[in-house]
Amino acid sequence: MKFIKSVPNPSGAYPAAKSMPFPGCLPLTAGSCTLCARCTYPDRPCRYPTKRLSSMEAYGLFVSDICTRSGLAYNYGPRTMTYTSCVLYNKE
Repeated sequence: MKFIKSVPNPSGAYPAAKSMPFPGCLPLTAGSCTLCARCTYPDRPCRYPTKRLSSMEAYGLFVSDICTRSGLAYNYGPRTMTYTSCVLYNKE
């Protein structure tokens, strides 16, 4: 796994650390944001940039790789669905 010092911000959801709901951490969800019934992105900026959650994949994370390296099962067999999310945080 390659670790990077900065995380891309494809949606503009967290423009500055001080505007994040929890400074020093980045919560990433399973799937797309469901905050609004109809998303304004990419035609217009997000209506709720400090509440919006992005998926792990939107930040370039491979969920299957993260699960494998963390000792978690990724495929639970046929007719199953698994949701994976994570929180990235500064250790400081």
